[in-house]
Order: sequence, then C-alpha cells, then structure tokens
Amino acid sequence: MSPDDILAFVEREYSHLVAEPRHNPDGWAFFLGAPRRGADSNRIFRAVQHSGGGPTRLKLAVTSRLKGEPVEIDFTGGSAALQALIDRELERYRDGL
Repeated sequence: MSPDDILAFVEREYSHLVAEPRHNPDGWAFFLGAPRRGADSNRIFRAVQHSGGGPTRLKLAVTSRLKGEPVEIDFTGGSAALQALIDRELERYRDGL
C-alpha cells in the first residue's frame, strides 16, 4: 500500500484520526484528534515513501515514544495488517500515554 492508499483506508475506517501531509519524504502523519507535537504528541503513526522506491515506511509513533527509540517498518501488508497495526497503536496510546 502506498501512503495515499493508507490515507484512503484511514479516512474510510478511522474517521477520528486526522491526517496531515508530510514532505521529504512525502506521505502522511496520522493524529488522534487535532495534531499536537512535543511531549504530549498525539501522533499515532506516519506513512511515507521509502527512499529508493521500496515499500512504504511506517513509523509507529506510539510504540516509538514508549520504547524511547524510533520504531519504523517497511510495510508490505494489506488492509487487515494495517488495521491490526493501527488498532495496536491506538490501544497503546490509550493505555500508556
């Protein structure tokens, strides 16, 4: 799935998430409500184009904050895999932050 495919999925399935465009690399950041940054960030994840044309890179923002280090994956799954990742990040956000 491309970052734009992920945007379309999120808009369809997670209307409470707010998308914000990203540049360099291009893609989207997804927030739970109006975007907040810094120590009380509500970013759930971001999806960006992989440099070199590879699979879409997902940064799992909640997991990254909980671990204290960046957690990024190359995403090659479909809608079901994406839904599982988003649901897990939302659960961690609600439980841990």
